[in-house]
Amino acid sequence: SWIFCLSVIFLFSFIIYFKTLSPTVSFIDSGELAVVSETLGIAHPTGYPLYTLLGRIFTLLPIKDIIFRVNLMSLLLIICTNLILFLIFSLLFESFLRSSERKPVLLSLRYFIPLISALIFSFTPTVWSQATTNEVYALHIFLMTLLVWLVLLWQKDSHQKEKLFYLIIFIYGLSFGNHMSAVLLFPALFLLFLIHLRKNLFIPQRVFFSLLLFLLGLTVYLYLPISSSQNPLLDWGDPVTWSNFKRHVSAWQYQIWIFSDSTGGWGQKLTNYFKLFIQQFPYYLLPFGIMGLVLMFKKNLKLAVFFCLYFFLDILFGINYSIPDIEPYFLPSFLIFAIWTGYCVARIF
Repeated sequence: SWIFCLSVIFLFSFIIYFKTLSPTVSFIDSGELAVVSETLGIAHPTGYPLYTLLGRIFTLLPIKDIIFRVNLMSLLLIICTNLILFLIFSLLFESFLRSSERKPVLLSLRYFIPLISALIFSFTPTVWSQATTNEVYALHIFLMTLLVWLVLLWQKDSHQKEKLFYLIIFIYGLSFGNHMSAVLLFPALFLLFLIHLRKNLFIPQRVFFSLLLFLLGLTVYLYLPISSSQNPLLDWGDPVTWSNFKRHVSAWQYQIWIFSDSTGGWGQKLTNYFKLFIQQFPYYLLPFGIMGLVLMFKKNLKLAVFFCLYFFLDILFGINYSIPDIEPYFLPSFLIFAIWTGYCVARIF
């Protein structure tokens, strides 16, 4: 059953991740994020208030030291991502089953294929690395995967469509409180809603409640001036005034690294992405992912456009952002390719 499969994914992922969990502070922002979680301080722009508040909860756990506790948060977030991905694969497999085809072998494959597909994604190097140290990207890919699953449910469910729509809007707004790269999902999400709802998307009541819930998610940023006013140990940018707050949330000092390279640099970064990409999946899965995209275009054009748009925007932004730890920015593209791969295998069976 699906409960058994979820249990297998949880236990297997937990054991492997836990055995390889970083025992101490890791690279780049690890120490800083642990400090702001423990002391309720202000991290570097954009502040990452959602991560900080969740991290604070984990620092209260009565186990080992602070860095272990926040590393454990990343571990659990990636495991939850894997579990949601299994549910995504299950939904996709379900779309190929007709009532007349529910033979025992197909019903067993309905669980086996999503199980194996989710486990393959679980141990792609970039995903695995984010499960073993404290960074904001574990929370980011969790939220993006959750949104993808909710979008699939929204497409399928005719009874809870309104509730799911508003839930998606709220969680999407909340996701900006962790990482601003959530904006890359917006064109795909807006286009999908527009194609499905058409003029109904712009009904005044829907627009009003959508804006209200999106802004409600963004209110997590109120943490920044509130915390800064308490003079915490680490108060990056002192965002207690409107001017400082705006500069901090917009990450103005990092904007010079976006789309700043020449054509030659852009080409090299695209090459680097492909090298990173082929490290994630066994080579024999690559044709399945490409074929999955083709099959999705044939069976569900709206969903294919949604995934394609997010996939290519994620790559476009990542290869044009000149920072040393760029690899986790490509996690959404790896997620989508994994979904295409699982879609192809499900269609074959």
